[in-house]
Amino acid sequence: MTLDQLRSLLAVARHLSFREAAKDLHLTQPAISKQLSILQRELGTRFYKRSGKGVELTEAGKLAFSKLAPIAKQLDDFEALFRSHDPFPTKPQRLAVAATFSLVTEIMPALIARFEKANPGIEWQCETGSSEVVQRMVREGRVELALSTYRRLTDDLIAEPFRVQKLVFFVHPRHPLAARRRVTLLDVLAHPLVVRSVKGGPTMTHDILQELSQSGLKYKIALRCSGPLVIMQAVGKNIGVGLTHLDNLQVAANRNRFVVLDGLDFQFATLSYIIFSGKRELSPLAQRFLEVLRRARRVPKGKNLDELETAMNGRVRNLLAKTQTPSGRSIL
Repeated sequence: MTLDQLRSLLAVARHLSFREAAKDLHLTQPAISKQLSILQRELGTRFYKRSGKGVELTEAGKLAFSKLAPIAKQLDDFEALFRSHDPFPTKPQRLAVAATFSLVTEIMPALIARFEKANPGIEWQCETGSSEVVQRMVREGRVELALSTYRRLTDDLIAEPFRVQKLVFFVHPRHPLAARRRVTLLDVLAHPLVVRSVKGGPTMTHDILQELSQSGLKYKIALRCSGPLVIMQAVGKNIGVGLTHLDNLQVAANRNRFVVLDGLDFQFATLSYIIFSGKRELSPLAQRFLEVLRRARRVPKGKNLDELETAMNGRVRNLLAKTQTPSGRSIL
């Protein structure tokens, strides 16, 4: 039983609505539902049942609400007291976070800098790695929050949509495709590719290549790399056509080193996520930084996480359906 679970129960009981509770706590409805399911399973009772009008409290739910309301008020008063004035000298606050390669170059540092202005003196630990690696860090408690460019890999983590990020093909300025204003997917696949290695865990690159194979398109891999930095180094040697997130190429040092290919029939994107533990309560400092991450979200409005993921997963296939073979037939 965690404080977040109790806050979720209190919000649902207060509003009798998962939608309004989600707005109140700045969470997604699935996140609240999961926390309450865990709480009910742990305590062996049901606090609510869904009805046509929204949510109806059981007798246990009404009793829980009457007990939790004054406790929550005391916790809010306690937190407000020590946020406004700390009577005791303390050690510097520490916060450990992580982000995948494309999110750790500019986005995460910018958010840390923004948070630091209102919360000076924090000792930050910022780790990076593949989506699998940063999610493992959260699961093992080595970091409290992470930004990941691949969907949640285990059920003990909570994933909230963060941003839609573009994946692009790019080449060395002396590559044959660099001088062409628009290219097709078949133009790109006529040249060797430089991509992420499967050893780093699942990525959107792997999903794209899998769709290409299933669609009967042939391609050649020149080099599989451990991360975007190695991909850029290989493309910088004109080894082949690279595939990576656009954010990796927009770092100041990389802006004039490569040419991003403008596709006539391809445009790939992936959804990134805010990741935190569903079993371990966030520290007060991490909770405040989580609010900064939520305010920085850039996702289509009006869609929940499942709808967004379905749209992203289907986008590659929809794009391939428009790709024409040399004989003029669709590849799908």
